[in-house]
Amino acid sequence: MVYCEEFTLPGKGGGSLPIYAKEDEVEANIDRQVAELASNGTGATLERTRSKVGGAAHAIADIAAKDHADVIVVGTRGRTPLTGLVLGGVTQRLLHVAPCPVLAVPPDHGSFE
Repeated sequence: MVYCEEFTLPGKGGGSLPIYAKEDEVEANIDRQVAELASNGTGATLERTRSKVGGAAHAIADIAAKDHADVIVVGTRGRTPLTGLVLGGVTQRLLHVAPCPVLAVPPDHGSFE
C-alpha cells in the first residue's frame, strides 16, 4: 500500500503544512488497516511518500514504476466530494500518469469510516 501525504505550497514564511487537519488520525487509521491486512496473510506493507498539493498521483505512479507494479488499486473518491473538485481527483490523474493499469473501486459507505 502507498500513502501520500500532501502538503500546501509554501507560504510567505516558507513552510508547508499537511492539507488535512486530522493527518495524524488518517495515518493511524491507515496503519491499522495495513496491520489488519498483514495479519490476514496478505503480506501487506505500507510505503509512505509526500508531495505538494496536487502531486499525489505522480508520487504514487513513481512508486508503482519503481516497484514494477502490475496494477494500482485506488478508490474513486477522496475524503470529500469537494476535494476532487478543488484539487483534482488523484484517481482521475492516475488514469493518465500511471505506468500500469489502474483499478478504480467505488467506496463501500459502511467500511473504513
